[in-house]
Amino acid sequence: MTIFEVIRNNSLFGCLSDAEIRDAIEVRSLNGADAYVSDSDAHKKGRELIEADLMDRVSGFKSVKEGDWGETYNYEELKSKAQRIYDKYESKEESKPKGYKVLDVGVSFEQ
Repeated sequence: MTIFEVIRNNSLFGCLSDAEIRDAIEVRSLNGADAYVSDSDAHKKGRELIEADLMDRVSGFKSVKEGDWGETYNYEELKSKAQRIYDKYESKEESKPKGYKVLDVGVSFEQ
């Protein structure tokens, strides 16, 4: 199973697109196509940090509904769990959610 597949199979991230998950993997400088090695400390750390980044992203949703399927998210619980993972692996300076790519859409404001 690949790193991407391990993360994609987490039902918590069912509302996210494959592209969003791939972006989160890329931000952490991992290759989602690499085979996931569960006893590798680097893979475990990378997976947990990617999941924390995605938890932070999902925590912005109150609920998601598609057809008969629906999911409600506990904002505080997700934020808290993500922060515990950041604290486990990163210094206080690093212990912040990693941003997603911001696209320059050419918007300007005039007074």
